[in-house]
Amino acid sequence: RPKLTMLYFSEPDYTGHEYGPNSNEVNKSVIEMDSIFGYLIDELSRTKVYKDLNIIVVSDHGMSDVSLDKVILLDTFIDLEKYKVVPSFAVTHLWNLNDDEDISKIFDNENNVQIFKKGQFPKKYHFSNGDSPDYLIVADLGWSLTTTQKLNQSKSFPGGMHGYDSNYLEMHGIFFANGPSFKSGVRIDSFENINLYPIICKTLEIPPYKENVYWDYNLLNNNIIFK
Repeated sequence: RPKLTMLYFSEPDYTGHEYGPNSNEVNKSVIEMDSIFGYLIDELSRTKVYKDLNIIVVSDHGMSDVSLDKVILLDTFIDLEKYKVVPSFAVTHLWNLNDDEDISKIFDNENNVQIFKKGQFPKKYHFSNGDSPDYLIVADLGWSLTTTQKLNQSKSFPGGMHGYDSNYLEMHGIFFANGPSFKSGVRIDSFENINLYPIICKTLEIPPYKENVYWDYNLLNNNIIFK
């Protein structure tokens, strides 16, 4: 008999990207997922092992509305031919190819985007390692980083996106836990998803493979969520 079973549901993420997190379509998707999850719990409750099950429900991120009204065209600021570019709507990575020109000031007159030079990345990003790019471009919540070419080639524009700074409440996920290991009726502050691994290990009564200095040991050890 398995000790750990995990399920992943692609909704409402897929619908949220297409229509936006505050859309009627997402509301319908949430209702559908709630119905499926309710069916799962109902069926589990009929089993002999239900009373011994720890059930954890999480999401890996939140989502923000995006639109064509809030677009930052990177090629109007930077000659992208000079860089290896790994793009996304919220964060773009740049590596110098043959040019070491300092572009850390290019967005000084812009209010909705920031650029950080290697060695100056915010500590909270935990991104100071050998794989980090020469520049990190970070959009404000709801703003989209793209290029003129990509925008012209796109048949449609998404309604929702994630990947923004985790300090934004809109980026926070959910955490629900129920079962013999957990207290009932407890509401806690937000915590980072990296703590899910040691939480699961604790419910399984197995030691983590390797401890992480960034875990929230107050959450894990001080009977905040555990009985």
